[in-house]
This record gives sequence, C-alpha cells and structure tokens, in this order.
Amino acid sequence: MFISRIWKNAVEYSGIVSAMLPANKPAITEVIPLNDYSLLLYYTTGGYRFFDVGPLLNGEALQKLKNTEIFRNAQLHETVSWCDGNIDIAPETLYLESRPVHSGDIDALIKSRAT
Repeated sequence: MFISRIWKNAVEYSGIVSAMLPANKPAITEVIPLNDYSLLLYYTTGGYRFFDVGPLLNGEALQKLKNTEIFRNAQLHETVSWCDGNIDIAPETLYLESRPVHSGDIDALIKSRAT
C-alpha cells in the first residue's frame, strides 16, 4: 500500500505491488477518438474507460497527433496507435491512467466530444 502511494502507476494484485499490469491484463477491443484529444476505450472486461491524450501532446513523440486528421485515425495494434503503428501509447499507460466510464454516460460523452 505504501509503495502504491509513491509510484503513480503502481498496482496491487493479491498483495503484490507492480508498476505493470499482469499478463492477463484487459485488452482494448474498440477505440473512439473524441474531438478534445481524448479516447473512449472499450476493454475485454466489458467496460469503457476515458483517456485524455491532451497532456501528452506537449511531448515531442506525440506532436503529430495535434493534427486532428491524424488523431481521428487511431487504430488498434495491440494498443492504440497512429501513423501505421509508428506512434502509440503503451497499453499499461492507457489502462492505468484512464478512468472508468459508466455505461449510462457513454452516449452523452460521445455526443459532447465526438469527432
């Protein structure tokens, strides 16, 4: 518990603290890019999660995603990627730094932020 307070991405599974997801981590099965540089992700667990890409766009690696045409063309290649897989975000980052979205909020979220 103490370690997970120090490490932002630490996760505890069965009393073991890890900075990574376990091997049986949930996989993304659908990605919906939204017009505010965020992603709505659907996982094999049957749940949606919301990930804000905006804060990452200031880094050099994701500069191309500021182009909305490129951002809208998000693809799934074991994780969310762009530009034929040349740009991606680690699946652990997408899961650990996203927040769950309740199924009743999906339509409103998409309508308010859809591309």
